[in-house]
Amino acid sequence: MNSRYLRVLSLLIFALLCGCSESSSGPSVRADVEVRLPEPPDFQAQQSARMYPDGAYSVLALIEAADRNVGLEVTVRGLVADTVMCVVEDEGDRPQRAQKGRAEKKAQEKHEEACHPPSHLYLADDVNDEGSRLLIVGWAPNKVRGVRQGQKLTFRGTFGRVSAGGVFIRQSGLLNVAP
Repeated sequence: MNSRYLRVLSLLIFALLCGCSESSSGPSVRADVEVRLPEPPDFQAQQSARMYPDGAYSVLALIEAADRNVGLEVTVRGLVADTVMCVVEDEGDRPQRAQKGRAEKKAQEKHEEACHPPSHLYLADDVNDEGSRLLIVGWAPNKVRGVRQGQKLTFRGTFGRVSAGGVFIRQSGLLNVAP
């Protein structure tokens, strides 16, 4: 047992002495390499939230002031970022659509108003900014159908977090407008 103990101890001492020796080679440095880093971002260049001279909010300004505006009538101006249309007809009804009379079109609009989710659109200060979009609800489906992406529009309505009827809930806020 004594010789066994000496062998283990000598192996440990040998491993410690060999494993702890310092390396003679230092880090490799190449003098011919030039490091080029990108310019730091200009955080001041981002457009701050603003209001228009007529008192209309920009989308970002309204979202940032959401807590102060819940339940209030506000005006907001921005670009149409996206529209979502309520689809109510199936492909078989398309040829007959052109022949519908005025009463049938009214019935179709009434049906569109009852579909889920109803037609709505998103307003933004920058069409490509998906993070700062305001949901516009309550507008008549025929009006939503008539807008195009990038079109500048102004809406007046009640700002809140839940739409009339509770179909839409959005923490950043939404605008309930009159049809």
